[in-house]
Amino acid sequence: MNFLASVTLLGLAAFTLAALTPEQQEEADMAIGQCATDLGFQLDGDIIVIVKYNGTLFPGDENSKEFLACALKQIDVLTDDGIQIEKYIDFLSEGHDVQALSEVINKCATVDGDTVTDKGYNFYKCFWDTKDFDL
Repeated sequence: MNFLASVTLLGLAAFTLAALTPEQQEEADMAIGQCATDLGFQLDGDIIVIVKYNGTLFPGDENSKEFLACALKQIDVLTDDGIQIEKYIDFLSEGHDVQALSEVINKCATVDGDTVTDKGYNFYKCFWDTKDFDL
């Protein structure tokens, strides 16, 4: 995988690693590592350090969508039915404004997609387009 593809795939890594508790970060690290292995992606630790998270580093290409969906499935917040609202709120609630988080997750969990991968990606886009708070 080339450098640009690695950087775009790490948009999720940077998003997921932002302002998480040690327990949340450990779970996110495991999900990201498992998906990288499952999908054959090389994650370079130096890239993670330089990537800034702001929700714009994930293009809509299929590799990025697959990686994003895989990670969301690994942390058990995405199923064939879509985003699991309560599980996602529970996952991110510690250390965050639960009311603001709940509002965005509830709104964005209603976005649709033709596949579970599209549902995960559409949720991700909605989340970053909608949220007006820091993670």
